[in-house]
Amino acid sequence: VLADYQKMTKGMDSLLAGVRKAQETYKKAAQDAQTARNVLTAAQEQGKPTAKAEAVFKKAEAKMKECEETYKQAVEYSNKGFDRLYGAEIPRQLDELQDIYEQLYTETSKMLMAVYKAHNDTIDSLQKVNALLTEKVKDGMDMKADIAEFIAKTKTDKHPQKVKFEAIALNQPEKKAAPAA
Repeated sequence: VLADYQKMTKGMDSLLAGVRKAQETYKKAAQDAQTARNVLTAAQEQGKPTAKAEAVFKKAEAKMKECEETYKQAVEYSNKGFDRLYGAEIPRQLDELQDIYEQLYTETSKMLMAVYKAHNDTIDSLQKVNALLTEKVKDGMDMKADIAEFIAKTKTDKHPQKVKFEAIALNQPEKKAAPAA
């Protein structure tokens, strides 16, 4: 989501740079047209020939109108991009982020509940063991009696059998009869 946003922001920065460039070109063309108009007006006021100044002005004015149109198109394209960004893309990304955070909250909640249950189960087990030990201590600990009880419960008459060695005898190979001549 963040990468998408950064990509869109970079695209918008590029659009704005294009608008600024078109604006600067338009401003320069307008200054050139204004300068050409001033020269034409001065020539007319002084009664000088104006054909050359008029041609320069018309050319500068045409360039200014061309740059103005390019600038308007860049502004319109940029505004459409901003409308798309703020009207659709950012809300979509915010919805995605909300989904991610809701999922993160749900998963974190599940993990915390599991930790809580394991903690309680451990405490329950420890309390049971503690109760048994407490009971044993209260009854008095008698090591000799405990050992005798253990021996009585595990006593057996069976003895382990000893392992016997079993030898293997090698047989003599049979002799083959000599072939008849």
